[in-house]
Amino acid sequence: MFPSSPGFVFHDSRGFESGAVDELELVRKFIQDKASLGSMENQLHAIWYCFSTDSNRFMTAADKEFFDTIDTGSVPVIAIFTKFDALDSAAFSALTAEGVPFEEAQRRAPEHAQAQFDQHVLPLIKEVAHPPRAVVYLRSTSQLWMLDIIY
Repeated sequence: MFPSSPGFVFHDSRGFESGAVDELELVRKFIQDKASLGSMENQLHAIWYCFSTDSNRFMTAADKEFFDTIDTGSVPVIAIFTKFDALDSAAFSALTAEGVPFEEAQRRAPEHAQAQFDQHVLPLIKEVAHPPRAVVYLRSTSQLWMLDIIY
């Protein structure tokens, strides 16, 4: 709970390591317990699931296990893709390799990174048994992109 916002209560898991069955089970039980509480005040209202886009391993085995085996019921899961600007460098390189001038490649890199991500990576998160209800892209420059996924 934050003193400045007592109405917001945040629960943070330690994250999942590959094969972390005990941690996944703790999270599963926590979600089931909180989602079924009668009082709106005590219920779990949303799950923010963070993925770091600055590594080559987008979705770990534990992440896949979470989305394939944990049904959150009416509690929406929002996938947060952090450090999204890390993809801009690869996009810039791809654009310059195609012959796009330096300044134009710099300008177009964020849009190109987004398009590549949406085409090649985002489908992986849609294929799981219990996909997130929305996706948020966070760049370190405090820019925010949000794409609602409707199933």
